[in-house]
Amino acid sequence: MTQQRVYAVGLSKLTVQFGDILGSSAEVLVSSDDHLLSMGGGVSGAIARSAGSAIEVDAAKSVPCQLGDVVITTAGALEARHVFHVVTIGPQRQDDDQRGAFGSDSDALQMIVTATTKCLDLVATLGLSSIAFPALGAGVAQLPLETVAAGMAEAIFESLQRAAKPLTVELHLMAKTWQNDMDYIVFFEELARRLSMPMKALGATASVASEVAAIPDRRSDGVRRQILEIEAKRRDLELELAGRDGSASAEDEQLVRQYMRATSDLVEAIAERRPATIFVSYSHKDKDVADRLVEHMSGLRIDGLATWHDRMISPGADWESDIHHALETADLLLFLTSASSLSSDYCVGTEWKRAKERYDEGTLLIVPVILSPCDWRPLLGHIQKLPAGDKTIADFPNRDVAYLEIVVRVRELIEAKRSHKKP
Repeated sequence: MTQQRVYAVGLSKLTVQFGDILGSSAEVLVSSDDHLLSMGGGVSGAIARSAGSAIEVDAAKSVPCQLGDVVITTAGALEARHVFHVVTIGPQRQDDDQRGAFGSDSDALQMIVTATTKCLDLVATLGLSSIAFPALGAGVAQLPLETVAAGMAEAIFESLQRAAKPLTVELHLMAKTWQNDMDYIVFFEELARRLSMPMKALGATASVASEVAAIPDRRSDGVRRQILEIEAKRRDLELELAGRDGSASAEDEQLVRQYMRATSDLVEAIAERRPATIFVSYSHKDKDVADRLVEHMSGLRIDGLATWHDRMISPGADWESDIHHALETADLLLFLTSASSLSSDYCVGTEWKRAKERYDEGTLLIVPVILSPCDWRPLLGHIQKLPAGDKTIADFPNRDVAYLEIVVRVRELIEAKRSHKKP
């Protein structure tokens, strides 16, 4: 496995490598800990043992902490100037497991994004230029690696792209006793996807999913080996590009095209394993019909399909951001059409508008589902609707028959997309 990978992000450099964070020469080392900053295990324990008692005394001034807090302490005997302690384990309730009180994976994702961003903002505020992270929460907290990778990649790329001064960021990956290095391929997937996005400005034809969802069957060594081979090729190409100055030559342009092809190969390998996501757009006045249709689609999970609707948003979450994210990452939109949804400014003016843009770009499938008689033609135009013919869901004496027709057609569309056939 490639032991180190270097990325250029904005003015800054990001290095991802396998190995102990204590080997870093960064000015800031980041630790993942509980709300009491007990530094009892994993990265936090290793830092405490190497830093000496000074770091524990300093940390004691800030406890107890809240989940997601970032606490700054001395680095003690370490060469670093500071240690940033990220609280990834909150107070445990009797019904909690050791991961703490996360309501859902989306809560954990948001915590990782927020905490990582705080760390990078603090580095800039303190006038420092380098920081080293572990995989936050992937140790004792046992957060899903997919969640940690997505959250950290999002925060690091967003922060570095807007940074006014160059930063050196390191991400140190070290498998725990219940893991192996191959499990950490998700970090390279997330970073590869984000690096691919700017390529569209150069006329890239590679289609990159807006969010790489959790890939099932991660123990498939064949797929992993393929991804690692492509990753190694991309790393070599990136390093060569990074060493070039001035305007792009013909050779540069050829190199960029090779880079794009390698990216496309990687994304295609990932896409073969990622679950497709179905976004359900509906008016809350049609909630009962939407609920029943979602129940019928539960069997699609066997085919690796995931269904998203707005009642999956966690309490306290930024609902508009969650909907935007789900809409941008969906593979198929079910637009439940009725007089209520057609009169909804949000359904038509926000969800449908963006979905139609993605449909016209060729990155999203749309399936309008006509719930009841309404004037749907001006909006939906030539897009093929369901149920077939001139029927609506309300026309079926047994609505389960209509729901089944929709489920079967959705499965066919997704399978056709996966096999690159015309639906």
